[in-house]
Amino acid sequence: MNKTLFLAAGILALSLASSICTSCRKNAGEPVFYENPVVRATAPDPSVIRAEDGTFYMYATGKGYSIFRSNNMVDWVKVGKVFNDENYPSLVRNNRKASLWAPEIRKIKDKYVLFYTLWFGTEWLSAIGYATADAPEGPFTDRGILIDSREVDVEQSIDQFYYEDKGKSYLFWGSFRNIYAVELKVSDDVTITPDLGTKVQVAGNAYEGSNIFKRGKYYYFFASVGDYSGGEKSTYRTVVARSRNVLGPYVDRNGVSIMDNGFEEILDWNDSFSGPGHNAGIIVDDAGQTWMFYHAYQLSNLGLQRQGMLDKVEWTRDGWPFIEGGQPSSKAEAPVIKNITVTEIEPEPEPDLDEKYAAGMLAKGTAAPSFTLKGPDGRNVSLEDFRGKYVVLDFWASWCPDCRKDVPRLKELFNEYSSDKIAFLGVSFDTEKDKWTDFVKENGMGWNHVSPLHKWKETQVSKDYKVDWIPSMYLIDPDGNIVFGTVMIEKMGKALSEIK
Repeated sequence: MNKTLFLAAGILALSLASSICTSCRKNAGEPVFYENPVVRATAPDPSVIRAEDGTFYMYATGKGYSIFRSNNMVDWVKVGKVFNDENYPSLVRNNRKASLWAPEIRKIKDKYVLFYTLWFGTEWLSAIGYATADAPEGPFTDRGILIDSREVDVEQSIDQFYYEDKGKSYLFWGSFRNIYAVELKVSDDVTITPDLGTKVQVAGNAYEGSNIFKRGKYYYFFASVGDYSGGEKSTYRTVVARSRNVLGPYVDRNGVSIMDNGFEEILDWNDSFSGPGHNAGIIVDDAGQTWMFYHAYQLSNLGLQRQGMLDKVEWTRDGWPFIEGGQPSSKAEAPVIKNITVTEIEPEPEPDLDEKYAAGMLAKGTAAPSFTLKGPDGRNVSLEDFRGKYVVLDFWASWCPDCRKDVPRLKELFNEYSSDKIAFLGVSFDTEKDKWTDFVKENGMGWNHVSPLHKWKETQVSKDYKVDWIPSMYLIDPDGNIVFGTVMIEKMGKALSEIK
């Protein structure tokens, strides 16, 4: 089915939903509806599990991995995180600790097992490890590395998925450098060891974020294709193939193997959401209906980046999954969840990241250190060039995940506040000019940019401005003095809104 028909079907479905109900909550016995996003917070790469008491837990990429909790799959509250300074994976490579990506949660024997991805900035330094806990909210204990890119000879060893079948345990993993699987040995105390002699390629290089679901006689390979980044321009989408064997071969409707990058597309963008993908493993509700959690950009709220989404997975008569309209829903009938007795969920207070990451930044009233660096065209640009204006000084790098997350919101601030009174200046800590300038161009970052093209913490400008974390931002007044420094872009937005 082409995209025009998908969009038409989706618009009709939304119109019908709107005519059926005017509020999301109905009286007893009537349908209950929910609205997307179900997690109205940054929640990329979700993984979801139902605990023994019937409640649901979602784990998502973020500082330390965010943990959200729900009683009904549609109302979510953040209740904590997996890792903090005390239990954060200690592995250091490329002179840095890792960024945590794409969590995967499972209950194995009597433990909750959180599989994690460690990203060190380059494809050959990535790794996959695991941590265990007695309860879904932790505390989690790091148990070490399972997969190392160099040791298993798999570039970009990230995006892991755990699956059990016929008494065996498997780990699937990979991202745009082919998808692989390996058998795991799991001891009674949940010590997990990969049997690297069983490593096998499952899919080609079109995919990432893969997971497996068994229904009837078929195994279904769900994955994402395209570019997850770019906000409203994201090309990310969700695809599927199937097989009668857990290790494949998986094929599309026409028999094209995923080894040759065949697939059936089941979820793409619409006029409300872009980049729908990196779905969690399929969840079955109490009525036997199948559901898919995934992330997407909400076009009306790009500042929250990739939010948590939910849609029902339907099935054709010949056993192929689809989502109504082939696109994210804005409003739909909710999952069926039986009444469960749980304690009231207390939300975790939102942390003030400046207390941890901006404490050492230059104080208000300090004269902003002068610097002259080269722009993309090779010309010198000095801070003094902007004297007489407020300057939003943004320290970042194209390889930095948190920096990339802030780009859509920073673009919004630039479009709203850039004027003859307010200038924006980006200082990149990229070391390769092409990666820096290509990222700026591809993401439409239309403000002034400079770079020392040198490692972040070795640069004089980072030392002068006490940049211990990126992204970091300063607001500098027209006289060249520091107004404040922050690592939280929303604080910058508030400050700009108060400039008369």
